[in-house]
Amino acid sequence: MKRQHGPFLFTAALVTSIVLLGAAVAERPPASLSGPAVKILKTVEGVYHFKPTSIHPYRYVLSTSTVNPFPPPIVYDIYAQKLIPITSLRALPGLPLPPKVPASSERRRSIQKLKLAGRYWEWDDAELVYYDPEKGVAGAVLVKDETKKIVAGNPPCPRCNGVTEFVEKYQRYYCYRCRKYVEEKDYLKDIKTTLYVNLDLETGRATWTAPLGHDWFYSIGVDPTGHYFYFSEMINFYKREKTPEQLVLYRLNLETKSVDWRYSIPLHVRHKDHAASTYSITPFPSPDFSRMVFFEYDHEEYNDEGGKRVWRGYLSNPPAQAYVVDISAREHFSVSIPVTSYGYLIDRDNRYLVFGSNQKGTIHRIDLSKRKEDLSVRSTKSILQLILSASSRYLYVFNKYSVEVRTWPSLKLVKKIPLSTIFPGIQKMLTAEQMYATQDGKFAVIGVLKKKGTQWASSDRGAGFHLLLIGD
Repeated sequence: MKRQHGPFLFTAALVTSIVLLGAAVAERPPASLSGPAVKILKTVEGVYHFKPTSIHPYRYVLSTSTVNPFPPPIVYDIYAQKLIPITSLRALPGLPLPPKVPASSERRRSIQKLKLAGRYWEWDDAELVYYDPEKGVAGAVLVKDETKKIVAGNPPCPRCNGVTEFVEKYQRYYCYRCRKYVEEKDYLKDIKTTLYVNLDLETGRATWTAPLGHDWFYSIGVDPTGHYFYFSEMINFYKREKTPEQLVLYRLNLETKSVDWRYSIPLHVRHKDHAASTYSITPFPSPDFSRMVFFEYDHEEYNDEGGKRVWRGYLSNPPAQAYVVDISAREHFSVSIPVTSYGYLIDRDNRYLVFGSNQKGTIHRIDLSKRKEDLSVRSTKSILQLILSASSRYLYVFNKYSVEVRTWPSLKLVKKIPLSTIFPGIQKMLTAEQMYATQDGKFAVIGVLKKKGTQWASSDRGAGFHLLLIGD
């Protein structure tokens, strides 16, 4: 994925002011609600969309655009209620710069020459994964995409195996017998290397990098102590023959600047030949990062069984699983979970794992010590998000039509808050609307909602987002 970027805006003075401002307001967060309620604290403009991942446990929201051309990311400080521009992760001082190529009609030929010489590369993707101005550091994951020639000399024609000739004008190889050019994939190979980049916010420079591997990874995040960055292999395919037999969790030590721990999780091999939807495994951490959960996404669909069409999940023998890794104990267990688990969390005492099924409208509580489900309750269909309040008194269940407030951990219903109470004039949202909640349970973020037909959905084209205050 290629993204455009602007000039780097972090200066020492700006960063120093941010750090000082953060220290000044750290003990004065926005006022909290008394009792179970949700309200819009502020509508934040000047941003594209929010990324529903954590770059900080409780204070900062990352805004990125999902629409090409991709503008630079922006961080929103909840406590200071201000926007902080973070631009051009691909052009940080201290990072190598890719070779320059002209922006003219000669661009393609220049790139081709560099590729054939083994000197072409670019920053293919960049993601901010950690941000802590109080400590003066940030972290990003960048993907370096370089091209290597895998055939010495002129490649043979893949059709007739004959000798090809190099055409200087087009920087390509041509077979005169077949009267066709050789495709680049037959002699060039793209190699992607993923790097963790440490950013010193005081100087605005990249101070060190650490290789993470030669593949795409899922960034889980930096733990609350700021010592470790966790990431895992990404398992997400579309109608592929089967899943891998294992998944690997990695830990990068930010002090030693090296991967100091790996953990392999054996998987049930899954085949998905008949269904068109995507199969994936999604990771998320407990608030203290002592547990890592990887869960299989499944959905219900019509199936013919004995001449009858019935709804059931695609995965069977076993059904969809969640794999729970105990970091300190270096062990894991698996447990069956419901289909379409859009809402999920581990409580702050690491006692329970909870999933909410979007399709079934049920909430499932799993006892982590007993390693099995011990409670399930009927909720409302189209569950979107689960948020545990700051004192862990209430579980907020956001769905397509309302917000349910339930006692924790009993899951007893206290009340339902209609969407129109929070968002005037809005009766229902799209089923797959994304949300983000801070780990302390005080704030949540959802995109500014715009009407699409009979429903409402957030826009990723600069509409901004709502900062929600969660009562306790």
